[in-house]
Amino acid sequence: MRGGVPSRPRGLPGGAVPASCSSMRWILIAAVLVTARPATAQPNLRGLGEAQAYMRDPPAGRAALRALDRPGTDEVAPLVQLILGVMYVRDGNPGAAVRVFRFAATRPDAPASVRPIAWNGLAWAELSRGDFGAARVGLEMANTVAPPNPLTTILLGLLDAGDGAVDAARERLTPIAADLRAAPALRAVARYAAAFARYHAGDYPGAAPE
Repeated sequence: MRGGVPSRPRGLPGGAVPASCSSMRWILIAAVLVTARPATAQPNLRGLGEAQAYMRDPPAGRAALRALDRPGTDEVAPLVQLILGVMYVRDGNPGAAVRVFRFAATRPDAPASVRPIAWNGLAWAELSRGDFGAARVGLEMANTVAPPNPLTTILLGLLDAGDGAVDAARERLTPIAADLRAAPALRAVARYAAAFARYHAGDYPGAAPE
């Protein structure tokens, strides 16, 4: 505790933990389905049927999808490994999720669109088991292998705030809050996160204008 304020946030403002937030889960799933298309030079679609079946009906499709997991091998498509990672986090097995996401992010045949999603997935899994340092590495990698994603940047700003680095947090968050091209919801979240950074540092008057 610092001045009655927890020394490290255990989740997003308002008490929600990022890893357990259902919206974050389905944002990741939607991102996988919409943006992670297999590259034409790498037509590996093995396991896609099982992954689609799991997406349609997770309880019914879980066993078949889990059977595709071969640690350290690239037998299934990178896209399918992303769905495997989602399944493991949702099943409460973040260790397996981290393994799968890391492999998907670093395997040579992974399409460029898969890599940032895999690093974000790794961060999500690390957050679910409370490893904020490892989550930061995943988020930073996601913003390195692809153009920075506003949601990823907001999460990094919240981690900065948790470390007491208010200036670093506001440096990340202010451009998003002021970007008229950004979705209004993201701009509002960025403003809220900047206020949280000030509040967490004990700057209660400064948090109010945000």
